[in-house]
Amino acid sequence: MVRFGRDINKRFRTYFEAERFLTGLRYKIDEGTFDARDYKKDNPLGFKTLAHKWLAVKEKNVKPKTLCGLKNNIGKAVNTWGDTSIKEICYAEIEDFLYAQEVSDKTRSNIKSCLHDFWTWLRKRRVITLQQFPEFPEIKYELGWRPTYQFDRESC
Repeated sequence: MVRFGRDINKRFRTYFEAERFLTGLRYKIDEGTFDARDYKKDNPLGFKTLAHKWLAVKEKNVKPKTLCGLKNNIGKAVNTWGDTSIKEICYAEIEDFLYAQEVSDKTRSNIKSCLHDFWTWLRKRRVITLQQFPEFPEIKYELGWRPTYQFDRESC
């Protein structure tokens, strides 16, 4: 059994596995990247966990139709990333996810906007730092023109 501070308690089958885990924790501390949240059972930094919290907050602040779009967009990301730690999701993963969607460029841009809003919320809640905030790909799109007709009032 490894007890590391107050937050980390973990059982191992062999002494070698426990020693290896403990060495990894010590390395993370020496490196300056140790975060006890990474080792909790309820996975507080998992994408799926945080996405559900974000949607609960959005539910109180946006209209039902907007919430439906947000659920759809973030749901696609939850299906892709699941319980992956948000600190492990960076530009490459976001770009791959966005271009894997079989949608128009405008919809792809809307999904990117939704994800950017999610990561901004994480930064404001201090779940991640500014250095952990990923860059987002630029998605260019051009809106189409629709024909408009003018009618004479007298001819109608």
